[in-house]
Amino acid sequence: MLSPKAPLLRDVLEEHLEELAFLWALRREGLSSPELTRQDLARFDARIEAHADGLALARGDLFDLVAPGLASDDASAAFAAAFPLLGSGRDGARAVLDAFVASGGEGRAGLAEALGHGPSRETREELGTLAASADAGLALAAATALALQRAPGAPARLEERLAGDADPAVRAAAWRLALLLGEAPRPELVARGLADPDPAVALEAVEAAAWFSLPAALEACRARARSEGEDNAEWLRLLAILGDAPDLSFLLSAAADRGPSNRGATGPRMLGVLGHPRGVDSLLGMMGDDPARAAAAAAAFLKVTGFDAAGPERTAVRDAEGSAVELEEELLDEVTLPDTDAARAFWSSARGAFAGGTRWCHGRDVSDGCPGELPPELDMESRWEVRLRGRFTGSWKGDAAGLWRMAPVQD
Repeated sequence: MLSPKAPLLRDVLEEHLEELAFLWALRREGLSSPELTRQDLARFDARIEAHADGLALARGDLFDLVAPGLASDDASAAFAAAFPLLGSGRDGARAVLDAFVASGGEGRAGLAEALGHGPSRETREELGTLAASADAGLALAAATALALQRAPGAPARLEERLAGDADPAVRAAAWRLALLLGEAPRPELVARGLADPDPAVALEAVEAAAWFSLPAALEACRARARSEGEDNAEWLRLLAILGDAPDLSFLLSAAADRGPSNRGATGPRMLGVLGHPRGVDSLLGMMGDDPARAAAAAAAFLKVTGFDAAGPERTAVRDAEGSAVELEEELLDEVTLPDTDAARAFWSSARGAFAGGTRWCHGRDVSDGCPGELPPELDMESRWEVRLRGRFTGSWKGDAAGLWRMAPVQD
């Protein structure tokens, strides 16, 4: 245990540990953020490394300090415990591996993230062995850590036993792993994944298929986006990413639909992903709708044009009937309403400059993809959408590990 003679140092070390967990939670959420940029994540990464360096001051007492976190069910707490241990040498790495094998659920996810982002010299060989484990969840987590490290031992392509596991959470994670691997999944696995009865699994499978430029990805998006009786918001979003000219009229019409499958922010969000100039007039019209839809339209307008149309006024978002219990009023989500006049004035002056492209992102023409480094102002959500489309069309050949690994990384 840490010496009771050093209470100040103990407090400082515990603060390092708490901050590391907090920052990792922010980074996890930030990977798909429509607001944070890669530079924001790089700042998180620098602070995470600094807190890990601070924990190194514990030296021989480090394990006692972080041991409770290794068994935590919270992914960020598990990561915070494991990450500094991996940098402390062979004994620390051994402790992380032992905890990893014994873990499950979110705790295992956090430990796998530490193994995927932390020093790998002492863990690589055993992770390769664990990737062949009969425990599908353990094998999947080990393979994902290896793939993030771009290390030997990860499978070359998705294994049938992982993609066909009885647990839908394992199947979904297996398709996320496929994005990190070097070879496209076999056609029969892709067909099974796209037809998976669990919607979350099917969505992960279609992204993996798109990542490897498989036409079945677009075919599935077209069919599911048009299907009735299911929540097709995410399928519309994916169709907006992958679709081409024949899909434009349908997407514009779907965005304007106010039916049950397209309430609130779905339409504006999809137009922001689509990035077509013809959708901008629709976004301007949506800025006069209910607060949730108006705010989403302003966010999509920024995503397409790069112009921030947010106004000074904020308001609460209520249900469809506009009701709220008085005591719950202060708990309602608030949104910033757009300055529609400013947005219209901008579009009136800029419309011509956008006419030459079919896809725009933050005012950048990405009609032909973005094969080089992405503009720094792109948010993380937009970066993923541009890169996914680039992989699908063949305009970008990069790998997913470079998008997700801790900085410094060039993508």
